[in-house]
Amino acid sequence: SLSVMENGEATAAAETEDGSRSGVIRFEVDNVSKLDTRGRYSPEVEVGGVPWKISVRKQGSNLGVFLASITNISTLWSIDVEEEIIIFNSDASKNVTSKIDKYPFQHNRSIMGKNNMLKWDQMIDKEEGFINDDKITVEIRFSISKMRGIRMPPHFDFTNPDEPNHDVAFIIDEEKIYANKILCVFSPVFYAMFHGEFAEKNKKE
Repeated sequence: SLSVMENGEATAAAETEDGSRSGVIRFEVDNVSKLDTRGRYSPEVEVGGVPWKISVRKQGSNLGVFLASITNISTLWSIDVEEEIIIFNSDASKNVTSKIDKYPFQHNRSIMGKNNMLKWDQMIDKEEGFINDDKITVEIRFSISKMRGIRMPPHFDFTNPDEPNHDVAFIIDEEKIYANKILCVFSPVFYAMFHGEFAEKNKKE
């Protein structure tokens, strides 16, 4: 699914596959001609259980674009990432792209990209086709190949009857929600339903 987030003068759209370790962040930057070396960050996007952002900044006479991992869980984590950076042009055949293979993100080097993705003068020249109404759009497609020191959150699909952990279904307004009877350990309501003298006691749904 594609979600759009707003952050001041910027918007970002992120797309991830369910339970996937890959994603796409598209970042539209307003007032790009006013960028400086501090740069600007996209809204935060979670991929692989880890928050990520795009950083766009002026790097001397160039435009730099970077992927940043925003996590501080410990000093021992490491994430191997492959990324592709794209700066869009009004003529798709003139899009600027760059690929980076297996960069290890860590607590002391949690940002990676290209300092010289595009010449600054070329970027702000309307005739070149990158800037429109003082906006540019950049995108980073990335995939996580290995994670160390970070525990992935469990993924549950309560709409899928084939999930191995499901052994009961609740019918709510003719819609089925699948779950596990272990819920009774955490909820007195479910405990009473599954172990009390109720009609639902021995039913699967």
